[in-house]
Amino acid sequence: MACTSEDLRRYIEMFFEDESHHHEDMHELEHSKAQALEAFDALAKRQADLLAQIGDLEDRAAKSAALVVQAIDLMQAPKKR
Repeated sequence: MACTSEDLRRYIEMFFEDESHHHEDMHELEHSKAQALEAFDALAKRQADLLAQIGDLEDRAAKSAALVVQAIDLMQAPKKR
């Protein structure tokens, strides 16, 4: 079963919630939690951007392949004189 980014975010929050029972400096813990969630959100955004770029590259590759096939077909077609 795959873990979604929502699941991972929830695990981060649960970790810090659990740590709050054992940690003395709550301000430091909240600051660490905020930093962890901010870093996670930045990574999730970067992942989404990269997936979009991959999709664009796949589209461009498919169009390029179609042009190559067309060029080969044109080169193999009998020449009209």
